[in-house]
Amino acid sequence: MMPSEKLSDGIISLFRHFVEFWREQMLIAEKLMQFCFNVGIVLYVVYAADKKSRRYDNANTHIAFLS
Repeated sequence: MMPSEKLSDGIISLFRHFVEFWREQMLIAEKLMQFCFNVGIVLYVVYAADKKSRRYDNANTHIAFLS
């Protein structure tokens, strides 16, 4: 095997390792983004429910003051 063949095999091997590492990092990032998206949806639903219940509480209090 010539030195240039060893060098090209080494570069190809290094590139393959880099691609595998990058693929693993992208899978982790995808899972993290999905988790953050789900947490955001839950927080928004809780916020909307809380806002709606406060709106009705304020309306009931306002009616009580008027009567």
